[in-house]
Amino acid sequence: MHLVSFNVFRTLGFPDTTVLKPEHFLRHKPLLQEADWVLFPEYWQLSALVHGLNCLIYGYICAFVVIRKKPDDRAIHG
Repeated sequence: MHLVSFNVFRTLGFPDTTVLKPEHFLRHKPLLQEADWVLFPEYWQLSALVHGLNCLIYGYICAFVVIRKKPDDRAIHG
């Protein structure tokens, strides 16, 4: 199984894992399309990875969206 990660510290020691910088992910389209799983993408990468490159990402896509749209506590409490 081949994995691609965007977070080197969370996947340190994982076998057969390629680590990419998030800002350079479009330079590695074939690698991402061939990967079995893409681990720890940034929120702004989700649409391109899931819908454009058809990647399987670790984590449920709706969870990324719900967490991102959660109201900020500082805005509520003034």
